[in-house]
Amino acid sequence: MRSLLARHTGTEPSNVREPRDWRGTGCAERAVMDRPLVVSHRGKSAGSAAENSLTAIREAAATGADLVELDLRLSLDRRAIVLHDAFLQRSTHGRGWVRLYPSGVLRRISLRHSASERVPVLDDLLPAIPATVQPALHLKDHIALSATLRAVERTGDPSRTWLWLDRLEHIRHAVAQFPSIRCTYLPTEARTPSELTAIFPGVRKAGAAAVGVDADQVNAELVADATAHGLRLFAMLYDWQWELLPGLVANGIGGVISDDPGRVREAFA
Repeated sequence: MRSLLARHTGTEPSNVREPRDWRGTGCAERAVMDRPLVVSHRGKSAGSAAENSLTAIREAAATGADLVELDLRLSLDRRAIVLHDAFLQRSTHGRGWVRLYPSGVLRRISLRHSASERVPVLDDLLPAIPATVQPALHLKDHIALSATLRAVERTGDPSRTWLWLDRLEHIRHAVAQFPSIRCTYLPTEARTPSELTAIFPGVRKAGAAAVGVDADQVNAELVADATAHGLRLFAMLYDWQWELLPGLVANGIGGVISDDPGRVREAFA
């Protein structure tokens, strides 16, 4: 049997299937997939719940989010941990590097701003996510890919899961293992609209369903070019950029990521 590491790094040939076009789901969710998607950044909404917590996810779902973006780190025992930072101090009552702790210890550490909740382990969190939203799993640790895919296989649903990745080889690996999973590519090599357009063919060939960019990079031509390649374009809208939202809507953006999904939902109404 080929090792996961070999397939992951591309040292052995992988049998990558034809990329999945976001426009052609052909199932009951197609009505949702064919409209712009509202994405809750770190599972947050206008409420005060701790980021990446189940309470935050439920609040985001209640405000109309379609996807909840959740950040993933790797524990000492190689489990996917739902936490943004590499260190515990900012968002939890623990201290130290996440990767130095086993998941059994991490799941006992309480979150700041939500003392009744603990650091989530992805296997535990996936089954509890409301059915009205889909998880968008954003790997902060590149080596967490295999652990993330194992969690999705054990307790999630690949056909309702998004992965947000910044390496094309990771996308190829993920769609080879789960052809129904959707991947969003987060480019680090392209910043201008022309540079982004140039990478679309390769991104699509790798198996991605979408590309994530900053809101100030978006124009109508970029959206049209992405769509022509079968790619949805997601725009990250920060709290100081709300004046860009009407333009994103007018340009036909495929989705918006923000800390206030309810406000974005109103703009798309």
